[in-house]
Amino acid sequence: MTLIVVFTPFLNFLLMTFLSGRIVSWRHLSAVVISNMVGLLALLLAKFSDIVAGKSYSTTVGNWLTSALFEVH
Repeated sequence: MTLIVVFTPFLNFLLMTFLSGRIVSWRHLSAVVISNMVGLLALLLAKFSDIVAGKSYSTTVGNWLTSALFEVH
């Protein structure tokens, strides 16, 4: 779930940047992007009660920085 929350806006950015006007019409692409964001909102609202109750969600996307004794995930 955390990866969906993180990467859905990035996916929408990529769709709007590289596909708008050239491959897919602006109207159809806007419908896809808006439905992605509405789906993301529905997912977040479904998990809102868990978050208010104190449950946290975390995941490791990858290593950003690795040094001798220091790691940032």
